[in-house]
Amino acid sequence: MALKQEGRAIVVEIGGQFYPGIVQAIILGYIVDIYLPDFRLVIEVDGVKHEETKKYDTARTRHLQKTGIKVLRFTNKEIFKELTKVNIKIRREMWKRRPVNWY
Repeated sequence: MALKQEGRAIVVEIGGQFYPGIVQAIILGYIVDIYLPDFRLVIEVDGVKHEETKKYDTARTRHLQKTGIKVLRFTNKEIFKELTKVNIKIRREMWKRRPVNWY
């Protein structure tokens, strides 16, 4: 996964394909790390403070998922040490949630 950011807009590159996204998007009153609107997919990266916000994050995830938005959570460790696995998980979810014109 590679990210190219310009302002709050972002391009997520996975497997040589590029997808538009939004960093720090506000969805239903919640701020999320990365939102891929074409797939109704949120990608959250949990840092060291995640333990302090776990209850809030769980409630936020439930609320978003009730509206059809999928939330994928990864730890900093996963991003830095297991990026290939992270990419595969994101790509699989994108495939499940792909728009009609996606190939």
